[in-house]
Amino acid sequence: MARILVVEDEILTRFSLAHWLRDQSHEVMEAGTGDEAAGMLNSIPQIDLVITDIEMPGQVDGLGLARQVRDTRAGLPVILVSARDEGPEIARLAAAFFRKPYDLNRVSALVGRLVPARDGARPA
Repeated sequence: MARILVVEDEILTRFSLAHWLRDQSHEVMEAGTGDEAAGMLNSIPQIDLVITDIEMPGQVDGLGLARQVRDTRAGLPVILVSARDEGPEIARLAAAFFRKPYDLNRVSALVGRLVPARDGARPA
């Protein structure tokens, strides 16, 4: 089980991905903007993976969020998703890129490779 932060402004897409990941026994937190996600990253110490859309409203888009993760939480994997093509910066910032619409089975398989298996216990 992993603790995953899903960041997506399109509510149906976010709901579908979060629901799918919960069905795979992951703990999922959701944010509708990069700004909201940045606040969560600053206040929640235990996050195992971030999956974020690139284009979102607000001060922080998905690339900005990935930069923040790189600068403040080295080693925390980020999966970037977008309806547009992958750009050169994405390869430097992300563990993986998925183009929308993405295959939930492929995302789930990658999550399993990026996040080590846990026994479900969380430190206090």
